[in-house]
Amino acid sequence: MKAGKEARRRLAEARKLVDGDAARFGAELYAALIGFVADQLGIEAPSLTANRARDGLAARGVPAEQLDALLDSLKRCDGLRYGGFSPPRAEREALLQKAGNFIDRVHRVLQKGGAK
Repeated sequence: MKAGKEARRRLAEARKLVDGDAARFGAELYAALIGFVADQLGIEAPSLTANRARDGLAARGVPAEQLDALLDSLKRCDGLRYGGFSPPRAEREALLQKAGNFIDRVHRVLQKGGAK
């Protein structure tokens, strides 16, 4: 439960930044996603790479569609954080929604013991 609550808090912080600095928005959204996955896998967030996150979630039965969503979201967050990418508000909101959907779906899958 802690993982989902903390991820929701970070998503709320990212939402506050949706009209602001793209790099800060991307950093907060990245922290929400990677922090959620790290908590689910029992790994410290700073040591969790995108590939390690994908592999750990796959081993726990998370569907490929959700793994792809995670990798795409992390890649887009990196573009915001480091690439000078500054999409319009609608794209930022879509990315925020995608991250929230990922967290919700993966949380449900893991609570059920993985996809069947």
